[in-house]
Amino acid sequence: MRLIGFSFSKIEALKNKPLIEAPKVGTSINILDMNEIDSKMFSSEESALEVEFGYEINYNKDVANFNFKGKMHLLGESKEIKNLVSNWKDKEVSDEVKTMLFNIIFRKVNLKAAQLEEELGVPIHFRMPSLKISSENSKEEKKK
Repeated sequence: MRLIGFSFSKIEALKNKPLIEAPKVGTSINILDMNEIDSKMFSSEESALEVEFGYEINYNKDVANFNFKGKMHLLGESKEIKNLVSNWKDKEVSDEVKTMLFNIIFRKVNLKAAQLEEELGVPIHFRMPSLKISSENSKEEKKK
């Protein structure tokens, strides 16, 4: 399956009080609904899947809360899409599909969340990559 569309229907960012100590941050991600999209745009072997999601970021002691909801659209084999929608009726999603969906949500939402966190003056909820200067000793050890 491949991503063909992603949009937010709700973006909520609240800073309730100033940050006094290092925060503990909790996140929650949920698949809210899954439906097959009927369209003449796709071949008879392909169908589109609409996935509704929710993602929350909560800073401890009610310092800040971020709430996102949205939809993504994926294109895949008709048989696979029908099987996913059928399993979803029992709220079942395979670990492989769930991992793929969550990774898409993380990539899209974390970028938006980081921007909002920066604007509200709260620490970004995930570790940003950083570079470190290596010491001379470690350079010499690598040469050996």
